[in-house]
Amino acid sequence: SALSPTERTTEHVRATIEFAERLAKFVEPAARIKATKAIDRLSVTRFEFGALPHRMAFEREKLFARPGGLVEIEFKNTDNMPHNWVLVRPGGMTEVGMLAEEKARDPDFIARAYVPTSGQVIAATGLVDINKRDKIFFNAPSEPGVYPYLCTYPGHWRRMFGALYVVDDPEACEANP
Repeated sequence: SALSPTERTTEHVRATIEFAERLAKFVEPAARIKATKAIDRLSVTRFEFGALPHRMAFEREKLFARPGGLVEIEFKNTDNMPHNWVLVRPGGMTEVGMLAEEKARDPDFIARAYVPTSGQVIAATGLVDINKRDKIFFNAPSEPGVYPYLCTYPGHWRRMFGALYVVDDPEACEANP
């Protein structure tokens, strides 16, 4: 699409996509499948959430997205300490969390917002200070599965985590996980 990820999340474009989704229900099945795929390529799955104050936990511990779909994360830090949001491959949470603890005092690691250099990391926000926010866009993994996310600020990963469920029907999965 010629629209940037940021443009795709504007109210006007979201309303246009919702209208197209409603219209697609009225066309013949073959055309509906083609239209739905085109709409999905334009759609952005948007999540806005933060940290629970004084609890070292994310407000949302489960997120749902389509394989390969464009995702926007807007993380707002309403806690009294800095946090980040790091998405990792299935089974990678402990490795990434331990790397964060090992590198905690390394100045280069601090400059990288406490995000370890690892093939396990898929996407990450910067370090979000108190009462600040960060927004990122990324494509969900193309392989369905459960992808952990965590805060890699040293020591936080053991309590501050959740999962992105990459599934063909996110709405149905969220309604009945």
